[in-house]
Amino acid sequence: MINCGATEDLRCLLNVGRRALIFVIDSHRPIHLQNLNQYNKQVVVVYTDEDEAELNTSYSFPVSHLANNPESDSELDDSDLESDEDEDEDEEDEDDDEFGGLRVRGARTRRGQDTVDRQEKRRRQKQRVEYYARGSYYGRPSGCIMYDIAHQLRRNTNELLWLSCVSLTDHFIHERLTHERYQAVTMELEQQINSLGNLEVVTTATLEDGTKVHVPEVDRITYEEEPRLMLLRFWSLFEAMLHSTYVATKLKTWSEPGRKRMKLLLVGMGVPLVESYQLYLHMNRKIKRRLKEEFERRSPEYGLTELFYRSFQKFCGFKSRMWTSANEASLCQMR
Repeated sequence: MINCGATEDLRCLLNVGRRALIFVIDSHRPIHLQNLNQYNKQVVVVYTDEDEAELNTSYSFPVSHLANNPESDSELDDSDLESDEDEDEDEEDEDDDEFGGLRVRGARTRRGQDTVDRQEKRRRQKQRVEYYARGSYYGRPSGCIMYDIAHQLRRNTNELLWLSCVSLTDHFIHERLTHERYQAVTMELEQQINSLGNLEVVTTATLEDGTKVHVPEVDRITYEEEPRLMLLRFWSLFEAMLHSTYVATKLKTWSEPGRKRMKLLLVGMGVPLVESYQLYLHMNRKIKRRLKEEFERRSPEYGLTELFYRSFQKFCGFKSRMWTSANEASLCQMR
């Protein structure tokens, strides 16, 4: 199961047979304790050392011990505990009456042990409440985990690496991980990009007769700074800015004053509004070449101090210029 299932008790939900085995690669958290139980042989949740370290540091108790408890995720009612206490007291009174006080020591011993057991149950119940009370959050992207597995098996390819990049970018643009964590994983992927030879740009090939011909840069992955604009290469610059969650929240583009501010920004960058309404692919090349420079120069005046972020691009043809970004790939897959 990919990107689903970790938060549910799969063995109970799917009525899994003894011979069935479910592998779960899911970034949704928290992981259901029954799925983490070492005695649950039907469900295997794949997660990284980073996720395990986060579990150990986020709680005041070892999660593995809680998950491996035989009463994990069972409901414990305080009223039941109170009734148990009453029953123990009644049993003790009966023993005293029947044996004339000769078994008082044994009754007290049982009562003391029962009290310890009830306290232990309450402690585990509080730990379960604390574990789930943190609410929903996300771990390492599923695509990155699957690429980690492929890398360990020495079956990593550019295609799998690209899917990992798209997975990470999807988490970032939907704010499922912090900027610091995104940068850390980005550095890991950049090292993988370099190790797979993506920096070696080959644009020509020599035929048998010595003729040199141009060859397309197919599947080459690069990394560079990307603006937080929605589907820029599919829409116009104006539409991409208008529908960008980052630009919209900073400029309040849902209002008329916000749209006027956005138009002033474009004009201040030297971009005619007529050009901004054109599809980005059809815009003037000179304007497109200096867009990044102009954005960096004028956007801070409008509060857009973090407009650019580190992202990935994949070449799909000749350098002139058929390529897509991980941002757009992740958004297009949502259709």
